[in-house]
Amino acid sequence: MPIRPIDIQNMLVRLENLSKSSTLSQISESIAKQVQEKKQKLEAIQKKEGLATIEKIKEEENQMRKIEKFKQNYQGNKDSKKKRNYYQEDEDEHTFEKKI
Repeated sequence: MPIRPIDIQNMLVRLENLSKSSTLSQISESIAKQVQEKKQKLEAIQKKEGLATIEKIKEEENQMRKIEKFKQNYQGNKDSKKKRNYYQEDEDEHTFEKKI
């Protein structure tokens, strides 16, 4: 059975379609890999940002604790100063009577 020109043409078209489909498959695999890599990079960035946010929150909490401690110390010093100044310099601190 002789090979007709139409058969050759059909085989060439099939071969071309096959090469196109394999190229498309390779391209789609490449795109899928790129998308996966970008997702991983994004997740890594988000993780780093999350850790940075946690560190920032801890730092802010530490600052707030320091401020509270300072306020308490300041209030304690202020109260003790009030107690010291409660009596006059020429008065006895226990009886509040004028010193002789």
